[in-house]
Amino acid sequence: MGRVPGILPIFQIWQSRLQGVGFMKFYTKNLIAYPITLLLWLSLPLAAQYREYYLSGQIQDMQKQPLASVEISLFETDNSLTFSATTDKSGKFKFAGLPHGNYQVNISKAGYETRNVEWKFDAPQEKMLRVEIPPIILASSQEILQIEQNKQMKKDLEAATEKIRTLDYDGALDILVRARQADAKNVNVLYLTGLSYAKKKMYPEAIAALEQVTALTPDFAPAHFQLGVCFQQTGAGEKALAQYREVMRLDPANLDNYFNATLILVQLNKPAEALENCRKILLERPDDPDVNEMAGQCQLQLGDYPKALAYFEKALVFSRDEAKKTLLNELITDLRKSAIPK
Repeated sequence: MGRVPGILPIFQIWQSRLQGVGFMKFYTKNLIAYPITLLLWLSLPLAAQYREYYLSGQIQDMQKQPLASVEISLFETDNSLTFSATTDKSGKFKFAGLPHGNYQVNISKAGYETRNVEWKFDAPQEKMLRVEIPPIILASSQEILQIEQNKQMKKDLEAATEKIRTLDYDGALDILVRARQADAKNVNVLYLTGLSYAKKKMYPEAIAALEQVTALTPDFAPAHFQLGVCFQQTGAGEKALAQYREVMRLDPANLDNYFNATLILVQLNKPAEALENCRKILLERPDDPDVNEMAGQCQLQLGDYPKALAYFEKALVFSRDEAKKTLLNELITDLRKSAIPK
């Protein structure tokens, strides 16, 4: 065995001086222990490297509530070291005295997704560094399934919307039937279903789907509007008007809604309300020939012929429909001939 410098000569000096004193055994024992103690002391810096990092953090569920009993396993890739911890009732964990290195981290709990991440703490530390890991979120198996279903639903809705845009309503309905099997109360699926049936003029089917939409989301204006169109096309004027009035409350900027409502009001002989709608539309579309014509009809019903004539003349100027222009010319001529006082 190699000699430890400075140790054996000291031992020999004491051995020569203490001959016959009776303490030889005592000093021999302790002097032998001395190099062992020194060697242990020399090895302490090697052990200190395992106390460089103090990591702590919390595991939460999707509702940001703490998750207990989550297993966290660390594997340090450079030296093949492993460490593990389990979260407490508050979802917290800690690793005290980790060496520097790159760690592959496995986070698992029964009934939840397993997460695999990487932590890099490769900078050596002279003193222990405390690091707070940001909260880690785990989704339950049921939540993972729901997320996947939502992704598929999004794809189906996008595909159905594209089919409707290209006027392929049968193709859209094929997709939507499958989507309804996955989620029968999905408002977007029901709305696109109603819209597709309406475009195919299958109004009873459209009404059934759209009424489910308005029941589930009463403030969804587009569903009320399409429902009004379906009722109007089936001759249910009062029901259509009720839906259009709801749209006026929810989406007052929808001018097409005012136009459809005005058509019904004229048919129901409600010229004052119809004229008010026409005026709202003309504020934004003063050159709309159809609205000017309806406003003229309202004034005729109210008995104001000069104002009716003014609206009909505007309709004639803005119209591009030759057949309608012919009718308007005849109407204007008759009104001008009628010397009916204002």
